[in-house]
Amino acid sequence: MHLREREYYASCSRLKTERTKKRLQEKDLEKQLIQLYKRLRHIRNEQDNLGFIDLVPPFQKGWKRFFVLRDDVLKSEDALFFQLLLDKINTMQFSFRKDFKVKQKQKGKKVYVEREQPFPVIELYELKKIKLTEKEQTYFYFDLKYNLNWKEWRKVLVFKEPWRFVLKVAPNMITKVRIIDPALIKEECEIENHLKKNNLNSKMWKIMNGCSNCNSVWKKDVKMKYKSLFKIESVSKLLGIENNNN
Repeated sequence: MHLREREYYASCSRLKTERTKKRLQEKDLEKQLIQLYKRLRHIRNEQDNLGFIDLVPPFQKGWKRFFVLRDDVLKSEDALFFQLLLDKINTMQFSFRKDFKVKQKQKGKKVYVEREQPFPVIELYELKKIKLTEKEQTYFYFDLKYNLNWKEWRKVLVFKEPWRFVLKVAPNMITKVRIIDPALIKEECEIENHLKKNNLNSKMWKIMNGCSNCNSVWKKDVKMKYKSLFKIESVSKLLGIENNNN
């Protein structure tokens, strides 16, 4: 059979070339990873919605430390206002030691030093969730803070009068436990083991988020077809904060 006749026969018989076969296999793998990603999210959402059951009797697991109103502020007329504000921005630390000391190495020796708990600051992306009122916003000012995770300076909201709150240590009591479904946990482990053994985690995250590394989500060199709304527009612009600052 002549070469031209062979090519004509191949085109008419719809035979797939090596390049087409490879592309179809890659496309089929991407579809499978998308389905696995959606199934993982569905399983985890079901686990979160199972709820909790009361633990009888409850037991203590270490200590917790959080901010409370100072005594003079608690007796003032604005006690309710500052309590509601504190409920929105309060932070909590846990430790097995009541003095909240951690071991550090100083001059070749391991010594116990007190663990710091700075007053909480508000990131700009948290404003939508916290929903500060106009009166509450007057007690904050904008400042720059270096973020170690993102390795960049970020604009944050800082409380003007942190002296109104003090730290309090209380027992960390466990009163409820999460309901567990063994079938969901088994299926989740099977999917995660399949992704891990075949080195498919990075590919799955690149398909769904545009990148396989969490730290590179906000980089500008991500392909346009993988970009989402938060990668095209800044968070502060989406929340309309830039206009308020100007």
